[in-house]
Amino acid sequence: MRYRMMAKLLVILAVLALGPGIAPARAQTAPDTYFVPGQVIISGLPAEIDAVVRASGLPLSPIRDAQSGQRAEIDLSYTDALPMMPGFPFATRRGLVIRLYSGPVDVVPAVNSLNRIAQSINGGVNVRAELNNVVGRDPALVKGSPWSVGGSPWSVGGSPWSVGGSSAAGSTSAAESFLDQWAFGPDGVGLFEGTGEKRRRTVAADGSDVQVAIFDTSPFTLPVGITTDVEMIDWITPPLKLDVRHPTLWGQAKLPVPNPAVDESDHGLFIAGIIHVIAPASEIRLVRVLNDYGQGDMFSLCHALHAFISGQAALGRRGVINLSLGVFPPPPSAATQGLPKELSALETAIMSAEGAGIMVAAAAGNQAASASPLPDQQLPAGYDTVIGVAGSTSGRERSCFSNPGDLAAPGGDGVLPGCTPDLSGCKGSCDLAIISLAATKASPGDGYVYWLGSSFAAPFASGAAALLLDQYDGKMAPDEMRAWIAKGATRPHLQASDTSLGAGIISLPQILSP
Repeated sequence: MRYRMMAKLLVILAVLALGPGIAPARAQTAPDTYFVPGQVIISGLPAEIDAVVRASGLPLSPIRDAQSGQRAEIDLSYTDALPMMPGFPFATRRGLVIRLYSGPVDVVPAVNSLNRIAQSINGGVNVRAELNNVVGRDPALVKGSPWSVGGSPWSVGGSPWSVGGSSAAGSTSAAESFLDQWAFGPDGVGLFEGTGEKRRRTVAADGSDVQVAIFDTSPFTLPVGITTDVEMIDWITPPLKLDVRHPTLWGQAKLPVPNPAVDESDHGLFIAGIIHVIAPASEIRLVRVLNDYGQGDMFSLCHALHAFISGQAALGRRGVINLSLGVFPPPPSAATQGLPKELSALETAIMSAEGAGIMVAAAAGNQAASASPLPDQQLPAGYDTVIGVAGSTSGRERSCFSNPGDLAAPGGDGVLPGCTPDLSGCKGSCDLAIISLAATKASPGDGYVYWLGSSFAAPFASGAAALLLDQYDGKMAPDEMRAWIAKGATRPHLQASDTSLGAGIISLPQILSP
């Protein structure tokens, strides 16, 4: 399946951040917007899960796919062959599964009851119950903010500043503006020196024989019953051969439609474009785990993650995972009292990736625009075995909306004071934004788009990891990649006490230097 229309630059005001003004207090957000209503994730040994469910007396039923009848279950037996993983949530790995159940509408007491019973039966070492948390958008930021959340464009129907044809600014094409943007140059990650005909790569590695998996949205429509396809993105040079996967989204039927309902289905494609420029010979897989509005659920994310990780482990092949999304447990309140602090299903996936030799890069989050003190990294960026990537600006400082990170990469910026999103003056390359591929379902054509957010900083780290794996013949472990990338980062304009950019801004020439 191909898109063959003329390339154009779509200028869309879009970010992954909280903007000016005061965000609505979390207490004003209904608790069930943080999780899928009436669904419970239970992890553990099958016989012990069954025993806990029976003892609870709760109306719990295994969820199955409507078409195939397949049970919503993740088989973790492959993890038994992986190296020891300190902090693994369960006492054993052999025979573990993660299951999704439909349950009572008031699901919080059900989760608490299941965990109490598990504790009484076996000390809770092999059975854990938890909510099916919302993935993608921070529910606390969905309402009342002029900044869109989860990467959704401000304008619904394409671009308010469509330039027409292939011209981005004067005689410069959108494709040239994409490659010549600041994010790839000295003010960004230093991938290119010069512009136009004088542009050249500063690193020799190109990601050969490295697989990078992006878990995100997808703008592609696959035939009914088909979950895998290859999309040729031929308006970029070299063309991008994209391995597209659309696994079952188990919690979608119960997720509320956001207001406004905005098509952000090309969020994942945008990320793929960045990685492709950095590592053009890498094999890029786009796995849909978020719907067209940038919403998903934790079980579906973990199901897709384990499918990729187990496949790589079976081949003995290392790789890279890009998670430009957040997982948001509900905030502490009377309605959520007693819920476990751990996200066992997500932690299991992240630890399994580490054990299989797969590095994970994730967006640090975008809740910092009006925050004091600065917020912590969102999950999964906040986990020790994940590189949490903050957004940086063309001035090589932290993007005003970005949470702190382990390190940073280009994410764009708002206009101060107030960290206001304003891209109305952007033509061609824009110092406030990142440019990459665009092709939404609402506007299915070849194109490029401006976007902002730490979502778009994460793929620079993923691309760097792909180059390292290429340069060192796939033999570098995730902890070595994280250390190497951090060691090659730069800390311009930062006082010693400023840790908001972590190790500094990614510098590809320094990272790849022998």
